[in-house]
Amino acid sequence: MENVPKRCIGVFRAYCSRRSQFFFRIYERQAYKLIMYRIAFGGDLYLIMELLLVINSDLQCLQIVDVYEVRENTEKLSENLAILLQKSGNLEELHCSIPFDLKVLRNCKKLKHLKLCFRPKRPWTDFLEVKDNELQPSASLKSFTVCSYSVDNFSIRRNIFPLVTSRWKSCFPDHGEELSTILTLCPELEAVGKREKLLLVQRNVNREIKESPKFLPNSPPRSCIWAGNYAVTETCFRIPTDVSLELATAFYSEIKKLFLDICDEISLTPLRKLKKLAYFGFFTAHYPTYIYKHLYPFLVYMGHQLTYLRLSFENDGISVNFLRRHCPNLKWLILHCSLEVAVKERIENFEYLEDITLSTPMFHHYDEQSLEILLSKSLKLSALSISGNASIPLTDKSLNKILEHNTFSKLKSANIDDCNLYKKGLQKFIAHAKNLETLYISSLNMNLFDVKAAVLKVNPKIIVNVGSYTSSGDALSRMLQ
Repeated sequence: MENVPKRCIGVFRAYCSRRSQFFFRIYERQAYKLIMYRIAFGGDLYLIMELLLVINSDLQCLQIVDVYEVRENTEKLSENLAILLQKSGNLEELHCSIPFDLKVLRNCKKLKHLKLCFRPKRPWTDFLEVKDNELQPSASLKSFTVCSYSVDNFSIRRNIFPLVTSRWKSCFPDHGEELSTILTLCPELEAVGKREKLLLVQRNVNREIKESPKFLPNSPPRSCIWAGNYAVTETCFRIPTDVSLELATAFYSEIKKLFLDICDEISLTPLRKLKKLAYFGFFTAHYPTYIYKHLYPFLVYMGHQLTYLRLSFENDGISVNFLRRHCPNLKWLILHCSLEVAVKERIENFEYLEDITLSTPMFHHYDEQSLEILLSKSLKLSALSISGNASIPLTDKSLNKILEHNTFSKLKSANIDDCNLYKKGLQKFIAHAKNLETLYISSLNMNLFDVKAAVLKVNPKIIVNVGSYTSSGDALSRMLQ
């Protein structure tokens, strides 16, 4: 970039400053300086690519290319993109919905993340380097993600739901042979599948893989698997048969983190083979009986080795007694479901639980006593989030009962959303939680000014954010660090 005329860069910046949808991140040779270029979609895109090619014929500074949601796919656009990628020898990430010949990626020897949203005309393995007519291993690739494409050539919009499923087709590799080759020749690969999360569940893929003798023997074990998505459609994300979990657990024998979005009634028995599983997320909006038939037996068998548990289902709940008995080593607990408790049964303390996030589905309510017992038995909490549009009954009375057993002495951050606390109860909580650093809070019984004044009067060092806030995403990000 040293030899680039300043005027040319200025024009490029001015041209792109009015756009905000997509971007190139271009690192100069000086590692300390980062320049982010924003690019438009449609007809403007290939002009910007041409400008990039003029600015730097080498493009060795280009590390990230994101042209994932481009609406117009023309031959000229594909040609320009292919030229750009071919000259980008230091490219590390590519997110793309513009069709191009995957062979141009053979020059990108540092490619770590590949995310595509189109079906190539030639095999998926074409991005791998070839020597003496044989595909060579890729030591750098860590994730290979394929998204669905639309019949109308419009890309998936992440925030639009529901999708019209009849208009969308999968472009995941049809042949187990190709997928097997990718898994075999990319030993550092941690995630393979659709969207940002791993999903080995296509029926035709399963059939082909099962019949491929070299799928399992030649592929090294992996340690991370992702499955499903939050806002799902049956076309894009689905776990249809036991075959999927059988294959996944057989191949990913070293799995430590597993997140499942269940759309059909399938058995979780294959997951019992995962001896290193420590992080488990379970999501379903259907099959109330599924919880008792499949999830509970799984937690009975595997719960003792879990340190992270995230449960989300609409039509049922889980018992505090059950969690303490079968998941005694939990450090993170995220619940988006009803919570129950058997009062007559003695419950021991959660010895390791540090992070709790509680919320409720629409039209569901927490039992006040179950909330009291869960928080009373969690003496090592450092992060707490309670939300759910007033369906979680945290009142002055319930808080007093909790403080008799748990003073929240180790609590550092708290989110108490739409609670029923009054000024006296809130100040008592702040007085006990002496190590509290940040607080997000909203109360139905106090206005925003009174809440903030009440908190700062007791502890002026606390960072107070008045209003609703949901920290389930933060809990997940902390877990993944």
